[in-house]
This record gives sequence, C-alpha cells and structure tokens, in this order.
Amino acid sequence: MKKKLMAVVLMLTMVLSMAACGAKKEAKSAGTQLMENFAAVDVNSINMTMDYDMDGESFGLGMDMLENTDSSVKLDISAKLNMEGVSVKDLTPVTTMYMDLSDGLTYYIDLGQIFDFAENIDPQFGMIASYLGLSKDVVKFNIDDLKRVMTAYGLDTSSLEGLDIAGQLGDEIVIDPAITAKENEVVASVGGKFLDELATKNIDGAVQFDNTTLVLSLNEKNTKLLLEAVASMDVEAYGNELCDGLAAIDNYSTEVVDELRNEFVGLNDTLKNAVENYDSSLGSMTFKVNANINVANKVLVLSGDGSVTEGSDTVNMKFGINSSKVENPEYVVPADTMSLDEVMTALVGLMGSLY
Repeated sequence: MKKKLMAVVLMLTMVLSMAACGAKKEAKSAGTQLMENFAAVDVNSINMTMDYDMDGESFGLGMDMLENTDSSVKLDISAKLNMEGVSVKDLTPVTTMYMDLSDGLTYYIDLGQIFDFAENIDPQFGMIASYLGLSKDVVKFNIDDLKRVMTAYGLDTSSLEGLDIAGQLGDEIVIDPAITAKENEVVASVGGKFLDELATKNIDGAVQFDNTTLVLSLNEKNTKLLLEAVASMDVEAYGNELCDGLAAIDNYSTEVVDELRNEFVGLNDTLKNAVENYDSSLGSMTFKVNANINVANKVLVLSGDGSVTEGSDTVNMKFGINSSKVENPEYVVPADTMSLDEVMTALVGLMGSLY
C-alpha cells in the first residue's frame, strides 16, 4: 500500500512538474502580438484625408492609393482651400499620379488636372496652361531625368537622393512575397521588443497599446518624457538587431540593409542631444493618434487630431486613414505621355515671353 501511495505521489509530482514547465513558457508580449498583427495587415488600397485650420483659414488634402499586381501604384490627390480670396469648399481632384516599379521607378503626373484645379483658384491659371501649349496632359520621368533637368538649370539635386529607389535597389525592383513575409517577422520581433521596453518607462500615457490597438497621446509634458524614455534606450542596438535579421534573409537586398544600418549610426547621441535641446516654448500642444488593426480582415484604420499653440497662433489638425483589400485592382498606366524636357522647354519659353 505504501509503495502504491508513493507511486501515486511520484506520478502527481511528475505531472505537476510538467505543468509547471509548461507554465514557464511565456506567452507573446502585447508589443510582439501588436507588431505581428500589424505585419499581417494585407491591403492594396489606402484612403487618407487631412485637414488643417488656423485663424479661420483652412486646407484639406485627400489621397487615394491603389496598388496593382503589375508593380505599379496609382495615387489620386485632391484638395480643398478656404483662404483669403480663395475658396474650394469640397475636395477637388488635383492630379492623378502613377509610380511604375516594373523597370526601375518611373513617375507619371497628370499636369492637365493640375491646371484645371489651379483654374478653380484663379482663372488666369487656365490662360497660363493654354500659353504653354503642351502636347499632352501627362508627363513621364524618372529620377535621372529630374536630376539632369535640375542640373541643367543650376538647381541642387541632393534632396532627390532619398527618392532614388531605383538607384538604391537596382534597375529592376522585384517584390517577393516570401521575402516580404520573413521581413515582416523580423520587424515584428524587433518592434515588439522596442514597444515592450518603452512600456516600462515613465511616459505619462504618451504611448499605450494592446494586441490590436496603439494609442499615441501627446501633450507638452509627456512629449519630453517620451523623448527622454526613447533616448534612455539603446536604439542603435535595436537597429542593428533589425538589420542583422534582415541580412539573414536569403536574397534580401544588401543595399537596403546597408542604407538602413547607416540610418541608425549615431542615433543614440542624436536622441540625447534632442532631449538636451528640447524646446518647450510651445504654449500648449495636444495630439492623439489611434491605430486599430482588424485581425480578421487584416486591415488597418488610423485616426488622429490635435492642436499646437505658439504665441497667438493655434493650428488645429485631424486626419483619417482607411485601408482595404481590393480584389483584382485594374487601371492602366498612361501610354500617351510627354517628356520632362518638353515641359521645361515650354516653361522657360513662357517665362522668357513674360520677362
């Protein structure tokens, strides 16, 4: 009997020990789960609106982006204005822009729409469009074209370096779903660790999150606390971990990793200097952003609003971003286009006739 009892005790001890070992396996942190859910967002259509107003004058911007399966993006831009002598009350199309990544990066911009919008503001702009006498509505160019034209007119091209995606990634940009999935895993892992450490800091509610929601609530007090908290963290180490993880992915672009790694060099010191030189002269500031992930539909919804007061000036702003997945998106990148050289020649000719 004693031996049987001892056997039962031993069996229970083994079961409890196994249960305890199982309990030691930590569940994923809220930061990691949030970043994994964010990485799982699968959308190809984004609608964004932004509104600003100051001293009775206002400006609104709308953007609708649609990504096609042929490595191109269509961007419809609209705007509204309410300023002294200018009133466009409703969002009105400004231009349609295409970015084609199938062979480097090529831009297509509808100048005809831009002139139509400008004519809504002042009819004289319509006259300028007719004087230019452009042969087409859409201009087609790449970064090399833009650099060449700017250089010809003595303009600084250094600001274009960040836009030279084709130059950084090669002549052909290929989006590999398998590589993207692994990239998302790396970003989720490192980003989750960063958020989890940030959550341990005294930031007075500046950043709050759970598995599917992130809320950024800033004011003049906790903005500095947030900056101090981030500056106290080894952000460069997180950057190196991110870059090392990306570099370990088969066939991942070494140019992208090198470029990203350079962005993190000296960032710890930069953040510390930002804390030391923090400008708290703003009379008041509030800003709130809500990011919500619909896990089932893999979409992201963002909204935000805020105000900044400096002296007697107060700027109010709000924005909204909705994303979705459009099945079989269809549009055609324009084929009937003109060159950037034609546009510049026409502009120079017009300026010469006026002056």
